[in-house]
Amino acid sequence: MEKGFCFNDEYLYASKEERKKMDMGPYYRQSAIVFLLLFFSFGIVGISAAFHIKWLLLPGIIVIVLAITYAFVSSTRINKFET
Repeated sequence: MEKGFCFNDEYLYASKEERKKMDMGPYYRQSAIVFLLLFFSFGIVGISAAFHIKWLLLPGIIVIVLAITYAFVSSTRINKFET
């Protein structure tokens, strides 16, 4: 819906003039996907801790790595399309 505060470092570090010029759609989408991946990873790790299932830690760590990788790749793609 692209409403509310955008939790994205590009937006946070931009000046007020730059913020007015920015297309916020990709930044909202990136933040939503990263938060969704982190939600799943913490859920998996939480289930692993609650039920003492040690093998579930690996999928949780993999999802965290995917979230970090997605954040870096999508940031470079957004910046490449803006320039």
